Amino acid sequence: MSSSAEDPRYRTKVYLDTYLASSNLTDDDGLLNVKFIVCFDDPDYPVSRMFLDKFVDLVFSVGEPARTALLDYFGSIYGYEEKVPITFYAIDKEGITADKLKWKAEAELRRIVETYPVGSGSWRALEKGQGNDLKVESIIIRSTKWILRYKRNTA
Repeated sequence: MSSSAEDPRYRTKVYLDTYLASSNLTDDDGLLNVKFIVCFDDPDYPVSRMFLDKFVDLVFSVGEPARTALLDYFGSIYGYEEKVPITFYAIDKEGITADKLKWKAEAELRRIVETYPVGSGSWRALEKGQGNDLKVESIIIRSTKWILRYKRNTA
């Protein structure tokens, strides 16, 4: 699927890139900003490589949305409800505890949705998803999935 301006993943990535504040994403002591990226799910390489090769501390990964048609009184589609998964990935490193960094990422996502709630013609809202741990080689990748929900018109 190509990323275009109409792609909910692309719109969500732009939203995150625009409003995430690196000053709110810091190490355990709150002294240093962590290195983070926003990307799409299912890259051409394993998520573990981002931590090991690119020296990233936190990954925000935007997944494929679930889409539900919104019908008017006559049964015509007037819009869609989009549910876009956003998963945070972090690992323990010197000075960084993955669980603490995930909590900061969740707080930052809540902050931007509360501060910039309107987009695509509707209010954005968050739903908590599930957490998951994945062991790859000698590291444990901690993750939590959230769902960004909003409605948009067909036009």
